[in-house]
Amino acid sequence: VGRAASVALVTSVEPGASVVVGVQKDAAVVDPSMADLQPLAVLARVQHVQRLPRGYQVTLEGQERVQVTELVKQTPYLTVKIEAAPDFVSDESAQSDLVLALKAELKELEDKAQGPLVRTIEALGDEDDASALADRTAAALGLPLSKEVAVLLAVDVVERLRVVMRLVAELKAQGEVRERIDNEVRKEFH
Repeated sequence: VGRAASVALVTSVEPGASVVVGVQKDAAVVDPSMADLQPLAVLARVQHVQRLPRGYQVTLEGQERVQVTELVKQTPYLTVKIEAAPDFVSDESAQSDLVLALKAELKELEDKAQGPLVRTIEALGDEDDASALADRTAAALGLPLSKEVAVLLAVDVVERLRVVMRLVAELKAQGEVRERIDNEVRKEFH
């Protein structure tokens, strides 16, 4: 956190407070209007705020997706009106199949993972809530913001699971390509 408006918000909240975390469509816009914000955001609880040499680090716990309905105030930080954006399931059978498939992919990744990532993947495998499984998996992948937004905007849990499955498959393919390149380079040097 380093922008003036974000710093103003962070310095005004205490752990336990609720904040709305939104995503701008274009991060280069300094003073965003309603049109510059993604329509969905996350209502989150502040866990910890730490001052760093170049800004602040904030630990948040996402509570639920919300729809941003109105930009009420822009200073000292954005204040918005929100409405609930509840999850829904378009196809129970597809959801069950996708949960099983995602857990199988995670189990395969767990076998290749090391260190703290192993514990994270194990915890995801124990997740019973399909919505939370999709969200927590996406969070654990360390995705670029553009890909995280696709997960945020999917209020249909089935669509969200599909998005996360595609992202896991992409990362898995990238890892396999990296592994093949590393093996080829090793062969050339031996």
